[in-house]
Amino acid sequence: MIVIRDGTRVARWKDSKGRNRTAPVIEGRDGLDRIRVEAATFTAKYRDGRGAVVEVSTGCRMKASALAKLAELERNAERIRAGVLTADQVAISRHLDTPIVQHVDDYLVSLQADNATRAHLVEARRVLSNVLKGCASRRSATSSVRPSRST
Repeated sequence: MIVIRDGTRVARWKDSKGRNRTAPVIEGRDGLDRIRVEAATFTAKYRDGRGAVVEVSTGCRMKASALAKLAELERNAERIRAGVLTADQVAISRHLDTPIVQHVDDYLVSLQADNATRAHLVEARRVLSNVLKGCASRRSATSSVRPSRST
């Protein structure tokens, strides 16, 4: 609901936790009403590898961390413009920080969204779980091996 408070338009609503929320109503670039709410994390605004201005969440609550993330984004954009990296390589590098378990969970969710049968979901979960267990035991068995010295 939009109300007028102290001469300004304000939106009032209940959030998903049942709390009353309010925020100022502004006019968007397209002329439609928008609400302005403060994000819990900082937002980075920079030019990407194609030169387009992009705004993305840094996921950081502290300004110093957000500035470091912004520097990383700008560094990657500069590498793309210089031809050192491609945009695909940068996108892939973001996934390197994602734990394999998260990738497996996302895959299982996508199977469910594609209406896979329950039997298929159970079997996929079982097989992937066994693969991950096997990889973990192999990694821990070889972790005590030291690299050989070159002479």
